[in-house]
Order: sequence, then structure tokens, then C-alpha cells
Amino acid sequence: MDVISHAVLPYLLGSSFKMDKKLLAAFVIGGVAPDLDVFIIWLALILPSPDLLLVHRGITHSLLFGSLTALAVMLILSRPPGRDIFMRWTGIDFSLSWPVAGMAFAGVLMHLFLDYLITKGVPLLYPLDTTRFSAELLFHYEFLILVSAVCIALWLVRGFFEKRSVSRNTNNKLLVLFLIFLLAVGGARVEGKERALALENYGNNMGDLDGDLEVFPDYSLFQWNILNKNESGFQVYSYNSLRNNISYIASYPRLHVERDSGDPKSALDLNLNKFLKEDVNPNASLSRDDISDLRDALLLADSHPKVVLFRWRACAVAVNASRNNGSWSFEYYDPISRASMVKDPFLMREMVKRSSSIKAKVQGDRVCIIDQDLKDMHDRS
Repeated sequence: MDVISHAVLPYLLGSSFKMDKKLLAAFVIGGVAPDLDVFIIWLALILPSPDLLLVHRGITHSLLFGSLTALAVMLILSRPPGRDIFMRWTGIDFSLSWPVAGMAFAGVLMHLFLDYLITKGVPLLYPLDTTRFSAELLFHYEFLILVSAVCIALWLVRGFFEKRSVSRNTNNKLLVLFLIFLLAVGGARVEGKERALALENYGNNMGDLDGDLEVFPDYSLFQWNILNKNESGFQVYSYNSLRNNISYIASYPRLHVERDSGDPKSALDLNLNKFLKEDVNPNASLSRDDISDLRDALLLADSHPKVVLFRWRACAVAVNASRNNGSWSFEYYDPISRASMVKDPFLMREMVKRSSSIKAKVQGDRVCIIDQDLKDMHDRS
């Protein structure tokens, strides 16, 4: 969810309960603190370990590090010069205490709960467990919630600069209005997801649903992405819950291999998981040596920190592999994001383009990650 909503909701709640200014400030700080990861994700360039989860909705979106982030911000604001600047802008002489820390933790909990509702979710138990917990109910940014939060924030900021306080009655009305938007969007999403999941039982329009069905929210309030996973690969469908209409988007093999890059006659599709775990019989496209070479290269590429992190963030992962001049090139991509590049408007395509895939090249015992903005080498020890 957007950072403005994360700030507006705790502010309105705290104001409605006539919360002390210090406690209210701590509540809002806790509400936005996890999203301060945007200021530290650059550390991934220096510390590329995937275990650190240095991405948005990564390390700071856990109970432990979300709380530590809020505590760090409050420590800055409780000591000069941060305290003086905060006092000048808000009129609050901020200081740390147990009640203040408790309200900040409550804000962090609210933030994590709201982001739990979002697609791909949050790693609540990190560093004990990197599993992402998600209700897969809301898109990254729900337009109606964002617009209502921005309008309310502008109203509050206007009062702040005009040196007039917003009455409790007005705060209550704004809170009710914002909660109405939240509940309306949430209700529409819950009903839409239930309808999408029900398609598994009668979905003749979807063809043969012989695999596992997963449903992910799309950018539009009534739009959903349906991912069918089976032995042959991934099939992506788009479902509109308002029209009760479903359409096929694309199919993607788990592992597409071209022994000779650019030669479609040398291509074949394989089950990625079985290929890595079981013996594959040679055929016209791949000899037993080719299979062994490809498996070793793929395992090496899979061990690269950026690939590990990409797998952690993706809804699912498919791989295109091709061999050229003795080296293997791999493209890891998310079928849901790849399908979005086909059907979504230009602006949405640009939003997902950067994180929809990652490319790796394996030559010998070295892995080269090919990115749009940077390249790095990782040698297997």
C-alpha cells in the first residue's frame, strides 16, 4: 500500500481518540517506518546477499526490523539536531518513553497488516524465516485508496500551513470517509477473488485446469490474474469479476531451451523442477553431455544472489535458456509480470518492466548478471 495511506490512517485514528501529540507522532512514525527501506535498498549493490532482503517490502517489513527502523527514526527525532528540527516543524518536543515506543510498535503492526493484504506480501518473521505472508487481496497501489489518502493528506497539510488545527469532528468525518474507501475496495476485492477461485470448479472457458490455480490482484479493482501451474508449464488468464468474464493471455513453459541460440529447430520445453532433480532422456535436440552441461550451468546461475532474490520476489518463475559459443544464457521471468506486459496499459507495463525478469550468462564457473543498469560477476567457489 502507498506510504500516504500508511501515514493518514494512524494520524486519523490517533486524532479521533484524542491521543497525546507525542504518542500520535510515534503512531504515525511507526506507520510509515517500514517504507523507509527505499533509502537503504541501494546497499544491495554493496551487500548482494539475498539473505538480507535489501528490496522494497523486504527486511524492514518484518516485525523485528520494522520495529527497529521505527526506533531508529525516533532516536534521531529525540536528539539534537533532529529534535530541534521536528520541534520547529510540528511544535512537538519529541522524546522517547515506553508508551511512545509502544505506539510506534502499534503503527508498525498496522503497516504490516495492510501490506499483508497486498500481492506478494511481507516477510513477517524475518530473519527467522524469509517466507512472505500475503492475502493476495490488494494490488500494490489501489487507485481509489490512493486518491482518497492524497485528498485527505492535502486537506490536513493545508490546515497545517494555514496555522489552524483541524477539529476532532472533522477528523472523525475524514476517518469515516477513508475507512469507507478501504472497506469498499476490500469488499470488492474479496468478492472478486472468491469468484475467480470458484472458476476452478466449472471453468470450461479456461480449458483443462489440470494443475494448481493461484489468483493475483491486477491494477484494476475488478481485474485479476489467474495462474494455472501444471507439468507443461504456466497458463495465465485475465478475469474481470464485474463482468464475470475470463480471457486467455498466454502460456509459458517452465524451461525453454535452445541448444543453438536463435535456431527454433534446436528448441524444446522441459519441466524445470524435474530437469534439476531427475535424469532426462537424450533426444534430437540435447545429448546427454548437453543435458549435463545445461544442468550444471542452471544450478550455478540459480545460486547467484540476484537470481535467488528474484525467485523470492516473483509469483512464479519460468526460464528461457540458450547456448551460444560455449556459454549458456538464461532469462528468468515471472509469468504474471510477462503477461502484464502483453495486456496492461503502457504506464502499468513500464512499472513492471524493470522487475519482470533477470538475465544471467554462465561461462565456465562464472555467472554474469546482465541488468539494464549494471553488470557484475559472481564466481562459484
